[in-house]
Amino acid sequence: MTDFRYEALARDGTLVRGQLVASTLADANGTLAQRGLTPVQVAPASLLTHWRARLQQPVFAAGSFRRTDTLPLLQSLSSLLTAGLTIDRALAVTAKVQQRGSMASASERLLTHLREGRSVAVALETELPQLPPFVIPMVRAGEAGGRLPAVLQELTGYLERTQQLRRRLGSALIYPAVLAVMVLVTLFVVVGVVLPRFEQLFLESRAALPAATSIMLGVGRWLSRHGWWIPVGMVMAAIGVWALRQRPSVRAWMDQRMLGLPIFGVAVANLEVGRALSTLATLLRSGLTLQRLLPISRAVLRNTALLGAFDRIERGVREGRPLSRLFGAERDMHPLAAHLTQVGEETGRLDAMLREVGDTLTREGEQRLERVVAIVIPGLTILMGLVVAAMVSAVLVGVLSVNDLAI
Repeated sequence: MTDFRYEALARDGTLVRGQLVASTLADANGTLAQRGLTPVQVAPASLLTHWRARLQQPVFAAGSFRRTDTLPLLQSLSSLLTAGLTIDRALAVTAKVQQRGSMASASERLLTHLREGRSVAVALETELPQLPPFVIPMVRAGEAGGRLPAVLQELTGYLERTQQLRRRLGSALIYPAVLAVMVLVTLFVVVGVVLPRFEQLFLESRAALPAATSIMLGVGRWLSRHGWWIPVGMVMAAIGVWALRQRPSVRAWMDQRMLGLPIFGVAVANLEVGRALSTLATLLRSGLTLQRLLPISRAVLRNTALLGAFDRIERGVREGRPLSRLFGAERDMHPLAAHLTQVGEETGRLDAMLREVGDTLTREGEQRLERVVAIVIPGLTILMGLVVAAMVSAVLVGVLSVNDLAI
């Protein structure tokens, strides 16, 4: 038996958090359903249990489902459902036509779950833990509102844009990554090979070496004796930061500081809020109330500062306050969200206006991220060039000082 933490919606639309004991994730979802709760997020309560389950998955086994297969699988289901097929028929067709064995086997396992009476969300959550965390709440809401094809279209569109953005950023970072490797190799050669050969010459000359050369010799001696501490220290620092981030107070502080960074912070906020509002716009067409849908759209957020803002917005909606006014009261929300939401409330087209806000913020976030990369690349190039020039200059100045003494 395993302890599970959960967030679920009660019949009156309130968000309920708690913990229960069940054998599997599917059993935990079934228990919540018996209690009259609609699961939003269910996960093992123990971090050790969670990672033990992840490590036990057959990552390298033949036919294992990879996270990169997520988009093709959801795209296939979205297309077939939009064409009018039932979900079980769509999964059966996907299993037959997919050339990758992993996608075919995943489709067959999902189809087995459906034939046993489980929902699509429970089947996906049980069989495909590699899915991004916001997928399951959206699928669950789409099933509840009878808009699963529209929700899958929303998901595939977002995942496709995310993959394209990652590819662009990855391509843009290839050059600085190669440059960084070359600088490290140069540093190793100068400090570990060139300087030791000149050090004996410098000592025999008994000349007063320039400060830059003395510093480089000191750095070379320290690296030769204690250089192994650098990778160890980097690993320990990364583990320490990760461990600190598991504390809610530290994570909240770090997330708030992230939003305050110039350009990058605004990009993160726009992408997160844009995704949440696009999700909310899609789910509103199901006919469910804002009170029920806000907790589900909130589940796509990862930044705790923005999660707090959506919690306050959710409480305000339950108290009967307009959504536009609540958006305007949050400093981390883009002013466009309040203005267009007010237009949507006045015209009865709230879903369309939220969609417009979500798309606009997502585009702005992507543009800002690309701008960050455009600024960082030349900055790194200049910095690395200065480092190499400083090292070479320190050696040359030392050699010239010895030659002047000999003359």
